[in-house]
Amino acid sequence: MRLINLRSRTRPEVQMSPLIDVVFLLLIFYAVTTQFVTDERLKLKLPEARTAESEGIGREESPPEVKVAADGTVWINDVIVPEDQLEAQMRALVEKAPDKAVILKGDRDADYGVVVKVLDTARSGRRSSGDTCRRRNHEGTKTRRRRTRRRRSVAASQRRSFATSQRRNVATTKARRHEDVAHEDVAASQRRKREGAKTLRRRTRGRRTKSRRSVASAKARRR
Repeated sequence: MRLINLRSRTRPEVQMSPLIDVVFLLLIFYAVTTQFVTDERLKLKLPEARTAESEGIGREESPPEVKVAADGTVWINDVIVPEDQLEAQMRALVEKAPDKAVILKGDRDADYGVVVKVLDTARSGRRSSGDTCRRRNHEGTKTRRRRTRRRRSVAASQRRSFATSQRRNVATTKARRHEDVAHEDVAASQRRKREGAKTLRRRTRGRRTKSRRSVASAKARRR
């Protein structure tokens, strides 16, 4: 039987490197996921609604936010706006992106009249921007119609000028043909006159020759 010497056994040790790695990874995770900077410039007590639905707004292009504080001040994108500049700022905000939504957040203790005023200003700005877009579209349609009419009128004038030139060419060709026919008729009549004159001259010569011959034969008979 072999006996084991208890004194020769090694003591157990705790390995600290895996524990250090785990702690380091936890520190990195909390450092990345923790939000250190919070916007505490304007704190609102928003009323809660049970039937609220998320609209799925993307993080990259967040719509502008208009906040109404409890003291009646209005903030647009975390910038306070004076009351006399509210309408101009809202119209400029709506005209920048007429198809984009504007989020209105009102404090639970804010004056309801200020919230309604901000809402009416946003709606009026959207209506004015919509009217501007419609006017621009209407003007663009009018401009396109004018251009189309001008093109059609230019094409019609070109067609008329081409038809006029064709008629002029046809009339000139007909006139030349008539002139050629008239010249040919004149030349033919002149030829006929010359031939008639020659025929008359031949007949006259023949008659004179016959008369001379008859006179000569009569003299010969008398002798």
